[in-house]
Amino acid sequence: MAAIGTLAPQAITRSGLTPSYSAATVDGFYVENDGHVILHIKNTGAQINATIVTPNNAPGGYAQTDDTVVIPGTTGDEMIGPFPPHLFNDMQGRLLVQFSGATGVTVAALRLA
Repeated sequence: MAAIGTLAPQAITRSGLTPSYSAATVDGFYVENDGHVILHIKNTGAQINATIVTPNNAPGGYAQTDDTVVIPGTTGDEMIGPFPPHLFNDMQGRLLVQFSGATGVTVAALRLA
């Protein structure tokens, strides 16, 4: 099993951004999250699930379940987010995204500057 990687958010500015994409792994990525981050996931393989792990409880102490988004196969192209830090961030200020499959899956973390 590979280690969880780190994906740095790329700033979207008025002058534009040509994002860089990283190949997904089932272990996923930690992403520094300030609440203005979205994930762009592309999939040319079989349908997969992207799971955003929620390590914290919702306000009032109620359990918060992980968010799972279906990424369609072959032509899957999904934007997910933003992610409220009080629900999605771990103690280091990062969110964790994991994938049920990785063949043909690429991901970019984008942040409004």
